[in-house]
Amino acid sequence: MPRLEKLVAAASPHSRRAAAGLIKSGRVAVDGKTVTAPDYPCAQTAFITLDGAPLLLGPRYIMLNKPKGTICATKDDNGKTVLELIAEPLRKNLFPAGRLDKDSEGFVLLTDDGPFAHRLLSPRSRIPKTYLATLDRPPDKDILAELFCSPIDLGGGDITSPALLENVDGVTARLTIYEGMFHQVKRMFLKAGYKVEGLRRIRIGALELDPGLGPGEYRPILPGEMPLLIRQD
Repeated sequence: MPRLEKLVAAASPHSRRAAAGLIKSGRVAVDGKTVTAPDYPCAQTAFITLDGAPLLLGPRYIMLNKPKGTICATKDDNGKTVLELIAEPLRKNLFPAGRLDKDSEGFVLLTDDGPFAHRLLSPRSRIPKTYLATLDRPPDKDILAELFCSPIDLGGGDITSPALLENVDGVTARLTIYEGMFHQVKRMFLKAGYKVEGLRRIRIGALELDPGLGPGEYRPILPGEMPLLIRQD
């Protein structure tokens, strides 16, 4: 892996010698941790900041806890987008890999890596997405589980793959699906006779939404977490 001083110099106006000085003075952090060794081996996918401002290096992958009322788009004339929640220096070329409805919340992946986003979203990849759905009344778990374990014709040519109803707690149901059709979770429950009154995505692949992130907060997805995003189990 390249030395930290080389990456800082490549992503800033500073020479390698000046970059080494900045690092030694404690002004550079890697994945949120201050590093003072210029020769620190650092992956190009790491989240590096100088005086708290991010340095743009290589593809970026950001976990956002989307709040209700924001729109999964890079720009929109009718409301605040998820991109507007990201610090200005970090926004360049970012886009949401997949969508959540305006009134839904939870895990949204922001990236500038188009091929990775395509792989994540392709129905052929069968990457699971897990949701907590708050329903209008307590559901019958056995009936729902039996319904969701088979393909469901949602109309308009949309036919789901079998889904997994993992748990029901009062009016909250935990459901894992394997595609991303328009309003899919809401339409699935409506097919069973239930209205979804609240929806929160809590997992993509095998990567859980960080419980330390409040609504509108975000953090980089660390290199060691990347394989979890595309894990199918």
